[in-house]
Formats: sequence, structure tokens, C-alpha cells
Amino acid sequence: MSPGIPVSARTALKMALGNHGLTYVIKDNTIQVVTRDKAATMMETRVYYIGDLVTPHGGGFIGVPGHGAVPNTDPDQVKKNVDQLIKQIKESIDPPSWKGGGSDGKGEVTYHAASMALIVKSSAEVHGMMANTFNK
Repeated sequence: MSPGIPVSARTALKMALGNHGLTYVIKDNTIQVVTRDKAATMMETRVYYIGDLVTPHGGGFIGVPGHGAVPNTDPDQVKKNVDQLIKQIKESIDPPSWKGGGSDGKGEVTYHAASMALIVKSSAEVHGMMANTFNK
């Protein structure tokens, strides 16, 4: 890292701990320094509605507030959009934390079509990064 380039506290902490084979988790509003193996066992599963991101008009279902029905939504295009979103998540949000792709990560992302939601099993740290990304 070059001097003078600002980094977030999250990035600086991750780099400092990573040099010693450690990482951190946020639990009960407290930062806990743990081994990577321990962090992998502290996974959380959360659900993220993504219908508004993967359908042309915001997706959704009749009767669900804020989510109107979308006529003629092409399921093949929705699947392509979901696949692309999952790929972007895995490539941009802590890539080594995900299963597959040559890493030993334990995180998983699956899509539940009926609810148009991602089911994400990962560390609290990764969920925090995802929330920051989705809330922009």
C-alpha cells in the first residue's frame, strides 16, 4: 500500500490481522479478534430481497407492499441477472470468504426464486459489507 492512500478502518484492521493469520468478527456490537478457522464457524444466515435488482420493473408479488406484480418477466433473463449479481458479490465482497473459485472459504450464496431473495451464509463482517453495498 502506498503512503497517502486513505483506507477504511475495516481494511486497515483486516490487513493488520491478516499478516498474523487472524481476522475479526463483530458480535454484540463488539469487535472480536479470532483465528480464520474460528471465524468460519461463526457464520450467520441472512436473507436479502433482490427482486428490485434482477427484474426490469422491480419484481415482486401481488399483495406485498412496495412490490407490484411484473407482467411478462422473462425467467431466463432474471436467472442471468441473479447469476451476475451473485458473481459480482463473490468477486467484490471478501472474495476469499466464499466457497469455490479456488478459495477455502465457507460462505455460500443461494437464490430462492419464489421469494426473489438471496440466502447468504457468511460471517457478520461480510454481511456488514453486503449491507453497505446494497444500501448505497
